[in-house]
Amino acid sequence: MKRLQLKTGWISLAILLPSLLFSQKIDRKAVVQRHNVAVAKIDSLSSLSVGNGNFAFTVDATGMQSFPDAYAKGVPLGTQSVWGWHSFPNTEKLGIEEAQKTYDLEGRKISYTVQPKEPERARKAVEYFRVNPHRLQLGNIGMEIKKKDGSLATAGDIENISQTLDLWTGVISSTFTVEGTPVKVLTVCHQQKDILGFKIESPLISSGRIFIRIRFPYPNGQWKDVGNNWNDAIDGNSFLEKCYGGYIIHRRLDSAKHNLSLSWQTPAVDSTVNKNYFLFKPVGNTSGLCEFTCSFNKNETGFNSIKFSELLGNSIKSWQKFWLSGGAIDFSQVKDKRAFEIERRAILSQYLTKIQCSSDFPPQETGLTYNSWYGKPHLEMHWWHAVHFAQWGRPELMEKSLDWY
Repeated sequence: MKRLQLKTGWISLAILLPSLLFSQKIDRKAVVQRHNVAVAKIDSLSSLSVGNGNFAFTVDATGMQSFPDAYAKGVPLGTQSVWGWHSFPNTEKLGIEEAQKTYDLEGRKISYTVQPKEPERARKAVEYFRVNPHRLQLGNIGMEIKKKDGSLATAGDIENISQTLDLWTGVISSTFTVEGTPVKVLTVCHQQKDILGFKIESPLISSGRIFIRIRFPYPNGQWKDVGNNWNDAIDGNSFLEKCYGGYIIHRRLDSAKHNLSLSWQTPAVDSTVNKNYFLFKPVGNTSGLCEFTCSFNKNETGFNSIKFSELLGNSIKSWQKFWLSGGAIDFSQVKDKRAFEIERRAILSQYLTKIQCSSDFPPQETGLTYNSWYGKPHLEMHWWHAVHFAQWGRPELMEKSLDWY
């Protein structure tokens, strides 16, 4: 009888143990934030990104895109969307059919694009339609900081760097010094609209030594475009329109066009360098504060005004909703020394694929960071980019891109 009671007790424990374990709620915020990303130096392989799935913005250690050339050989500083595309003018009026060859397949005539070397016109057609259309770098947004002697600070002048990406809120916080003077920058992206927000605090603003720079690089026409082709940028035709509360930059590049609405919560004046190089100087500010938002619009629209505080609240609320949805893991009690790294990769991959791969279109190989293969969708790997959303209990993020087929 005792033996039967003992067995019954073990059976009951075996039944109850899983429910006892699963009844302990995971502290999701603690799990996510223990993998916040920290950067302590100018490192071209340590770029950080904010985004919403349709749009992404990648920054250097200043929290903006102040030194794109210094990051060109690592993870470049891109500003890209699912809607921003450009084609070089088709001056020879090449047709896609000139790049195709017809094959017999089970009694049907099927045309495929091939790579003929001859005739010359067919080769040109193949090359043109391989390159065009290509995803467009929507604009480089950075700071120009003047040193005491009046020269511009370089990447080597940025010291005492402490930068953190808070995965729970989607906010990048960056602090550094220039010649001993501190600068603090908050960077955030709206989670439903293609809008960026920046909050900059520094005595350098009060002394008129910080400028906000917006530049438009020209596409390089290569399979990898890191967005720093300034030599040909003069070929564009952008112009500035002053509005109540800010500015609109109308960008025109061949047949492509889009707008940037700049909404300033603190006053700023423009000091345009050329039609693809705009400078804005925060003025009348003794507190050393600059807040502004930048809205990217595909179509001709009016001025889009949103405050930094609103955008910050949107990011915090939206990311909290994301992390509290679907599945979660907590390996903090696992004794295997590999557990922490597995958990870290799981958290970071969820963040990165949310901001890079959760749109209505299959992503390119390098997401929305920069162009590889001209920004074309990476279809042979789309499965890996998407199926994990369903496995984590967020099937709606996977389903969005399936309609593309």
